[in-house]
Amino acid sequence: MSDAGTDARVVVANPPDAPTLTVRADKTEVRVGDVVTVTVSAVAARTVPVNLPAQLEIQPFAVLDRRETESDLGDGKRRRDFVLQVAAYEPG
Repeated sequence: MSDAGTDARVVVANPPDAPTLTVRADKTEVRVGDVVTVTVSAVAARTVPVNLPAQLEIQPFAVLDRRETESDLGDGKRRRDFVLQVAAYEPG
C-alpha cells in the first residue's frame, strides 16, 4: 500500500479554558535605541491564572518599563494586558 497522496496533518486540541493571546507593537520599524511599546493581551476564564515571568529573557531587547492591567469582561472571563516598553541597543 502506497502512502503517496496521504494527508499527514497534526491537530493539537487546546483545552477549552486555554487563554486567547494577542501581541502587538506600536511600531513596525525602529532604529537602535528607539523605545517600542509591546502589548501582550490574554483573555481567559476568571479561574485561569495568566502571568508573564517576573524577569523576561528577550535579548537583545531590554525591558525599560512594565505595566499590567486587568478588566472583567462580564461573561466569566477577564482580560489581562501586559504593556512593555522595550528597546534594543545593538542592531539585529
